[in-house]
Amino acid sequence: MKKSKDPTHFANYKKHKQLMQKMLRQSYWAYIDNIVTPEESDTGNRSTSKRL
Repeated sequence: MKKSKDPTHFANYKKHKQLMQKMLRQSYWAYIDNIVTPEESDTGNRSTSKRL
């Protein structure tokens, strides 16, 4: 693979890498938060999620 020596390409790469990492962390913690504190549903007292 050919590598570019253009500094703007590297800066653009770093910007996108940081954005993807931020989005990944946000979605991960939203997932964990949903497991730990699930939203109340109208199904009654029975929980459909697994116990930890």
